[in-house]
Amino acid sequence: MRYFDAEEDGVSHFRYWRDNRLLIWMHLRLLAGFMARLPRLIAARLRKRRVAG
Repeated sequence: MRYFDAEEDGVSHFRYWRDNRLLIWMHLRLLAGFMARLPRLIAARLRKRRVAG
């Protein structure tokens, strides 16, 4: 992939601080959702192991 210079009419709509803040917020929400489900996932895996073993 090649990015064009300003002389080649290249325009970037990436806003460094705003976009990085949005990316961090998205990752924090995903991590929080995973941590909220983690006890249920562990319990399901332990139940599955008890039934199979």
